[in-house]
Amino acid sequence: MSDDRQNIEQYNSNGALHPRGNSTRAVHAGTMRKKAFSSLTTPIVQSATFTFEDTADLCDFMDKKIWGDGLDREEYG
Repeated sequence: MSDDRQNIEQYNSNGALHPRGNSTRAVHAGTMRKKAFSSLTTPIVQSATFTFEDTADLCDFMDKKIWGDGLDREEYG
């Protein structure tokens, strides 16, 4: 059986082969690849990207001179 065919078909509990629906293929189709961090499921990575005008603004942010003193900010992780 080719890899493409294997991706769109599956066996039910009785061992009978049946095609996967469009919504199932939208989530599970594609090429087989190693999961990030060797996880069993796709990991959820929560991150944010911040931009600054220059290095001085970055330093001010890190020193909590801009965007508050941290009392009203929440940090995750």
